[in-house]
Amino acid sequence: MRKFFRQLSLPKKLILIGVVPLAFLAYIGFQFYREKSEKVQLLELYTQRIYQSENLSELIDALLNERKLSFDLTIKQELGEGLQEQRRETDSLIRLLHRNSDISLLQFEQYTFVNGLDSARKRVDRGVATPGEIMNTFTNMIFRLNTLNSSFPATQIYLRPVSHELAAQRLITEMLTYLGILRSNIFNVLHTRQYMVETLIGTQGVHQIYHSYEREFQLKAPPSIYRMYSDMRRAGELKPTVEYLDTLFVTFTFNDRYTAAEWWAVSDKGINDLRQLQQQIWEITKSKVNGVLKQEIRERDEALVFLLLAFVAVALLVGFTLVVIGNTLKELNLAAGKIAAGDPDVKIAVQADDAIGSLADSIREMERQVRERTVALQQSNTELETSNRELEQFAYVASHDLQEPVRKIRTFADQLKVKNYEQLDESGRKYLDKILSSADRMKMIINDILQFSQLHRDPEEMKKVDLNTVLANVQSDLELLISQKNAEISIRKLPVIQSIPFQMNQLFYNLMNNALKFSRPGVAPVINITVSEAPANLVKAKLSTPPAASRYYRITFADNGIGFEQEYAEKIFVMFQRLTSERTGTGIGLALCRKIVENHKGHIEAHSKPGEGTRFDILLPEKQ
Repeated sequence: MRKFFRQLSLPKKLILIGVVPLAFLAYIGFQFYREKSEKVQLLELYTQRIYQSENLSELIDALLNERKLSFDLTIKQELGEGLQEQRRETDSLIRLLHRNSDISLLQFEQYTFVNGLDSARKRVDRGVATPGEIMNTFTNMIFRLNTLNSSFPATQIYLRPVSHELAAQRLITEMLTYLGILRSNIFNVLHTRQYMVETLIGTQGVHQIYHSYEREFQLKAPPSIYRMYSDMRRAGELKPTVEYLDTLFVTFTFNDRYTAAEWWAVSDKGINDLRQLQQQIWEITKSKVNGVLKQEIRERDEALVFLLLAFVAVALLVGFTLVVIGNTLKELNLAAGKIAAGDPDVKIAVQADDAIGSLADSIREMERQVRERTVALQQSNTELETSNRELEQFAYVASHDLQEPVRKIRTFADQLKVKNYEQLDESGRKYLDKILSSADRMKMIINDILQFSQLHRDPEEMKKVDLNTVLANVQSDLELLISQKNAEISIRKLPVIQSIPFQMNQLFYNLMNNALKFSRPGVAPVINITVSEAPANLVKAKLSTPPAASRYYRITFADNGIGFEQEYAEKIFVMFQRLTSERTGTGIGLALCRKIVENHKGHIEAHSKPGEGTRFDILLPEKQ
């Protein structure tokens, strides 16, 4: 093994030292982290199921209320108070469940009888539905939805901390369902005054099932929750409801204790009392599940930290090895330096049979080559200095001298057009027009490049600037274009901020000019400029550096122009990038806008859609 290790090259030794344990730790850490991540995902799914069950319970309650109101309508033959509003609430809850991504609710209306709700409503509105039909239709929906509501894997190992709460919640849901059936049937008898023993006997099974769930609730619910229920049964609003039902199913006779309306009011309070308990159980369950979820997330993150620490530990080990080797190389480097200085008495001992030993041999050769390399280096330095001077000269030409040839091209082309335009054939005129257009464009590009390169952030140039005044000046500059396009511009009152005035003018000019230039054919431009104080969390999220001030403003330029695909929202801020074949611009305008905003420690971004316009959101600090 030792011989094998000695024969390895230095890079292979370092790789062997670092990568093998690192790979092992990475594998162990990754497996643990993946297991924790899967557990977190499963718990998040269970959390969604809990919220889903809460929504199902709300839908069941809504159907119970709609059943009662529909039942009233079939008996009284007049529109029940609140029926239309209740239907809207029911439909809203159905749409909410439709948006749920849980596969267990996929097309739930097809197998829970909910798809027959519209038909039942139409029969109720036409007055052809019977009370029995209403009871049967809505009861079938409620029973079937209730089966979905009890599909929690409460025995799953990850949910053991809340298994009793989940069981209690399911049982409360069952109790509410059966209690709702009982109260509706009793209401029907009291309302029609058909006091038939057979009616009670037919409903007796429902009453017994209700109490069986109550007994199961006593055995499975957590003691604290069952005490809450016991207090409700003993002294709460639920007491008179259950006592009246118990008396009926013992005596099988109706008395004059309640009218139909009184019974509905009393039982409604009792059911609401039970629903409040159900909501309390929801909150307890959600709190515990979230606690378990947070614990798992914490353990998962700790696993990630452990993995990172393991990486750091191995990196330190490799680093230590490199330091030892580095010290040896430092000694060799010192010897090489002496040789480079012309000292011929440097003695170098071979220290190892590896790359370092080979390096020691190579240093001996260095003394001979050093003078040659010195000469070559001096030559390279001379060439580098020449190159730097050429670059400086190029910068000068780009900033000044290029403008003179462009002016001459434009001048001579103008003279040619004035003096000889009529003598040219159609092709010659076309080429001349292209020369003039290209000269103008070259001038615009040079000016824009110079303007971009000269943008800087000098604190002495910062002053208080009223952005309303800046925008008024921009409107004045663009007055002719605004009038030609019949543009409508809406402006909210803008703030006063500390900024560089001419840069703010350039920023607003470019944005408004863009909105006017890229309007839709045949559609008058509409530009809305609004402002609001930006929330601190938005500022922190958008800025790449710490905020420059405690207050930021969000200024929005929105238009109804041609728009563009959102995927190009960053490309438009790159120099010379254009999304259309429009040749009137240089593709530098929006790059200038971003440069100006960044000079002021701000942020700018674009949001757009083809044919629907563009919105630029700008964050600027109040003070620098």
